[in-house]
Amino acid sequence: MNYARHYDLLIQKHGSAVKPKVYSERHHIVPKCLGGTDKESNLIYLSAEAHYVSHQLLVKMYPNHQGLSYAAMLMTRVGIS
Repeated sequence: MNYARHYDLLIQKHGSAVKPKVYSERHHIVPKCLGGTDKESNLIYLSAEAHYVSHQLLVKMYPNHQGLSYAAMLMTRVGIS
């Protein structure tokens, strides 16, 4: 499966440069651990579901990258202190 293509399509379809009125989360298109920056051109708003899926796709794209795996794992921790 071409995970990079699915990631790009998700970003194009669900990403918004403008903060929506509904709940959304900020996402780095190119993750900082892969050289991405905090510039507005690299940041988008995603729904919580799209944000979660984007991180799962990033892990599939870079299965040996510990930073991406850690970020995805943190997103699955609900109600754990």
